[in-house]
Amino acid sequence: MKDLLGRLLPPFAEGPREKPRDMLYLAADRPPWLISFGVGLQHAMAALMLLIYAVITGQEIGLEGDRLREFMALGILVMGFGTLLNGLTSRFSAGHLLVVYPGPLIMAVFIGVAQAAGPGAAAGGALTSGLALLVLGRFLPVLRLLFPAEVSGVLLMLLSMSLIPLGINRAFDLGDGPGNPLDLPSILIALATLGTIVGLLVWSAGRARVLALFIGAGVGLLVAILTGQFGAQELSQVATPPLLAIPGAHYRPPYRAGRRPPSCPSCWSRSWWPWTPWAAAL
Repeated sequence: MKDLLGRLLPPFAEGPREKPRDMLYLAADRPPWLISFGVGLQHAMAALMLLIYAVITGQEIGLEGDRLREFMALGILVMGFGTLLNGLTSRFSAGHLLVVYPGPLIMAVFIGVAQAAGPGAAAGGALTSGLALLVLGRFLPVLRLLFPAEVSGVLLMLLSMSLIPLGINRAFDLGDGPGNPLDLPSILIALATLGTIVGLLVWSAGRARVLALFIGAGVGLLVAILTGQFGAQELSQVATPPLLAIPGAHYRPPYRAGRRPPSCPSCWSRSWWPWTPWAAAL
């Protein structure tokens, strides 16, 4: 058993690597504390901004209000512990400075499974895929031969295209049914945010390009304030919850209207429910 564990999950070993030309420090280096703090703060802000994927996931599976906020809080905890685990040099971690954050691909799959079979099935599927990746990651050099760019590229394109309707509906504030009018403030906010990010990434250089995501979010927030979409009411909603609290008090399975909670033999999926926010964030 010990030999099998050593083959599947061998202890971490740092191999010889050549430092890239545009990289100042590797994972094993110890930069000055001021640089470490600044870079860590930058990564934390970027990861929190990408928490929008967790917000969309929670809303699509029926969460709102306190339950949605606690779903996001649990997601932040997973991001922090996952990033810490990636930096450790153990057989169960990457040993590299990899930041964990929600992504659009897992979001699309999680929403689809949750809507088709319930949030418990989606959480179980996410946890199972994570365990599979933990083992298959050791065979990545061999798997690259089976999944060249022609195969993986098409798959990524199809998954990305499945997000287009969801993104357009949310950017233009469209409803689920046909005949919904376009919301001009929402269009202006979406175009200002996306246009700023794309413009800085394509035509700028230096620090502005690195901070394109923050600058774009700031421009979008400014347009939202100018168009009356963000004001005192939204600020009061943010200030209402306590500054520090343990998430989970309001977290309950979101069943659709007129739909009973699942019963046996499908009741096994309810046992997965407390793990749903953790699996969705991963």
